[in-house]
Formats: sequence, C-alpha cells, structure tokens
Amino acid sequence: MSSTDSAAVRRITWLDRQRLEAGDLADQHGRQAFTRRLHTSIVHDAWGIALGFGIDLYSRRGQITVAPGLAYDRLGRELVSAGSIAVPSPEPSNDGTSHWFDLVMRWAGLEDLRAGRDPAGSCLTGSAVYEERPLLRWADAGPVQDRNGNAIRPSRYGEGVRLGLDLPLARILVNPDGGTDDLDLSTRRTAHGLARPHIAGGTIRQGVVELDQGSDHRRWSLSVSTDEGGFTSSDTTYLVALGAHPWGDTSGFNSGDAGELVSAREVLADQLPYGQGPFLEVWDRSRTRFRLTVRHGLPERFAFRASIRIDLNPVPVHWVGIDWSGRAAPGSSLINRTAGPAGGPL
Repeated sequence: MSSTDSAAVRRITWLDRQRLEAGDLADQHGRQAFTRRLHTSIVHDAWGIALGFGIDLYSRRGQITVAPGLAYDRLGRELVSAGSIAVPSPEPSNDGTSHWFDLVMRWAGLEDLRAGRDPAGSCLTGSAVYEERPLLRWADAGPVQDRNGNAIRPSRYGEGVRLGLDLPLARILVNPDGGTDDLDLSTRRTAHGLARPHIAGGTIRQGVVELDQGSDHRRWSLSVSTDEGGFTSSDTTYLVALGAHPWGDTSGFNSGDAGELVSAREVLADQLPYGQGPFLEVWDRSRTRFRLTVRHGLPERFAFRASIRIDLNPVPVHWVGIDWSGRAAPGSSLINRTAGPAGGPL
C-alpha cells in the first residue's frame, strides 16, 4: 500500500482473502480522517469548540485545568481531548503591570504528540505521549490599563494567534505577582453549522395593487406583501425588478388620466426619449412586507407638463427576498406566484 498522504485522496477497498497489514489500516484511517476534514471545512464551513473544553482557574494554584472536549479548526481537523489537561499559569509580564492573556489551542500532529510539549515549551503533564490532545499555549493580549490608568479591553487576540488554526478558549487577568483572576469566556469561538439563507420570491401582476394616493407617472409607490415568503427576520434583503418600462407601450399609464387637452399615450411618447430612470427604492422593510417607490427624472422644460394618474400598478413587479439568518421555515414555492388586489395570493 502507498503512504497515508497519497492514499487519502483515493478510495480504499478490500478484497476477499486479501492480506491486511498495519500500514493498510493506517491508510484507511488516514483517508477517513481526510474526508471528514473536507466535509467539516467545505460543507459546514464551521470551526470552533463543539463540545466541552471548560476552564477551571481554581482547581490548583499555579495551574489551570482544561476539561475534555471536541473542537474543529478551519481546516476541518478534529481537536480531541479525552481527559483533563493541566496547563501552568502564564508568567506575569516583566513591566510590573497586570496583563490579559489568551489561552488558545491548536491541532497536534504525531510529531507534536511525541514531543509532548506545546509551542511555548511548557510540558503537558498528565497525558500519555500518544494520547490524542490539542496543543495549549498562552498569548499576551496586552496590559489592563494604559499610561493614564484607564482600563483597556484588548480588541485583538494575543501576539501570534492565528484564528482558525488557533482556537481561543478563554482570556484571564494575570497580576504582577502571578495570580490569575477575571475569567473571560467571551473570546471563545463556538462551532456552528453553516446556516444557508432562505430565499423566496413572487410576482405582482399588472393592475392588481393600489398605488399610493397622489402618485403619478413620474413618481409612484406601492406596498408589496411578502407574508407567504416564510421570512423570520425584519432585516430580510429584497431585490426588485419591473416587468416592463413604466412608460412603455404596455404600461397601464397609457390608459390613465392626463387631463382634457392631451391623451396619456401622447404624454408618454413625448417624454420617454428625455426621461431618466426608472429608479427603484425599497424601504420600510419587514419580514412580511416592503414598500417600493419608482421615480423618473425629466428636464426642467417638462416640469409643468401634464401628469398621468392611475389607481393600480402600471407594470408587473418581480421581487426576491433573502433571509440571511437561514432559520426560516421552508415556504411554499413563491416563484411566479401572483398577488391579488390586497397584496395577497390570487
């Protein structure tokens, strides 16, 4: 059999009466680990602490205990600890002031386990040499106070921390005398599965939704109902497109009221070559509705010309909503659905 690295990229199968050796089983294990890493990093796009790895500051003076746990780094590698690990407390800073320190862990390969030491050189006691476990180390995140005595909360992790390869477990305060206090777990990264966005959309047919009072062909608004989209967040993003040009031949404005002296169709034909737009604005968004305003620009010489007024939307309106939280319940297929006069389904 080939080495574990080369076998990881191809499938391994066994035949009847085939002789298996230790290297064969190692190759199989390597490939399984490789495919799990791909699944975690690419499909789920998740890294962080999945289970356990609790922190005990006070079990024994001069050391901190990390409980068993399971985590994943950004490469999909599994950080597993079946037993508690005792970590020596960090050495106080040599400037005589209190400092914040980040406790981070990193995946350990076979050579790291054989050495039995973390990157800072501190011996990891209480574990067999080949027992699977992560590497733990401290990173100085900075002083507690600035030169003026004002409290500082570090906005970054300690020096040398590479997020994704290093997984933060906790931040603690180390006093000049070496004492530890103020355990801060807010820096921990928890592994969450990828929540894909929830997407739904619909179409409002021409002439079925009332326009706002006072609308004319240069500026008009309407309310769009998205109640059947199944969205859960008021921060839903909406994308909108008109099914036709509002001043085109099929527009409902052609049959509108432009006054006694001129027809609506003549007004549109006269202004269309000089018009700018349409410009669409989505506003007043919620999980069940949004408002759409459509504007056009015209040269000043058209400012006092006749305006065309109608009661219902002049063209079809297509919309798509994206709920980025991904928690929405699966909705009915809203694509190509139509809205009735009240904004609901036909």
